[in-house]
Amino acid sequence: MSSQFALCSGTIQDSGIGPLLFVLYINELAAILYEYKVTVKFFADDLKLYAEICTDTDIQNFSSALNCVSEWANAWQLQISVSKCCILQLNRRCSKLCSDAEPFCISGARLLACDSVRDLGVIVNESLTPSNHIAKITTTAHQRVNILLRSFTSRDVAILVKAFVAYVRPLLEYNTVVWSPHLKGDIHTIEKVQRRFTKRLPGCSNLTYAERRTKLGLPTLELRRIYSDLIMCYKIVFGIVKLEISKFFTFNTNISTCGHPYKLYVHHNRLNVRKQFFACHVVSVWNSLPAECVNFSALNSFRHSLFNIDFSKFLIID
Repeated sequence: MSSQFALCSGTIQDSGIGPLLFVLYINELAAILYEYKVTVKFFADDLKLYAEICTDTDIQNFSSALNCVSEWANAWQLQISVSKCCILQLNRRCSKLCSDAEPFCISGARLLACDSVRDLGVIVNESLTPSNHIAKITTTAHQRVNILLRSFTSRDVAILVKAFVAYVRPLLEYNTVVWSPHLKGDIHTIEKVQRRFTKRLPGCSNLTYAERRTKLGLPTLELRRIYSDLIMCYKIVFGIVKLEISKFFTFNTNISTCGHPYKLYVHHNRLNVRKQFFACHVVSVWNSLPAECVNFSALNSFRHSLFNIDFSKFLIID
């Protein structure tokens, strides 16, 4: 055992109990910021504040919240990395209102307004579209495919496919529930990574993409995103994840509805951004699940039953 040491602040990095202690250490900040009418999200030592800015009072509240964060960090000897902080504005009205006011600052340093930010591995832009994120991950995925094909001396197709599944495909599927695209251009951009990889495999260059996928046992990336959406929907509906179902879905109480008994109500949305949000675009696919083919008894049973369903009417890629 290590010798004892009096810790005045902070927690020991890489220790087993460190993450829990740090959560206890920083958790009071959420309660302190509540009075400033801002929403607070924590992930380890990452802090995200957001609020609806409609009036000058909202701007003052947000500036006060930033000052509060700075004062709390100084009091508890935590250094804020101001260079990693920025402001993302999501509508023109907010941008105009904020441009006429004093700039937002933290620890005396002005926060820059950015048109996109990286949040837990996903790039979010001011229009809330996934195009920036898709451009980034597909570029990285193409580079990784090139490295993979150069690094493996073996031309065994099975080995190369396993390497693609292990080292490339996760890049394209990380958090797809959050940013799953709806534009044809974005869908084809993602699919192009797998399309080009399979075409470069021995004995596959003269086959069509559908024939190559059948031969290699690879579903389209678009279809796999539908699977991911449905599995997350199942987890929320049946309480497997700690997300309030009322914030995402409303059960359809129409008893005359045919199909499975867990159908969800389809909300009508005015904005395209909201229409393409996970909780909206997944409802039509979820409601279309045939009751005779889907097993809702357990998550694994549900996941395996999805492989026997034809989702072609929801797909763009053949």
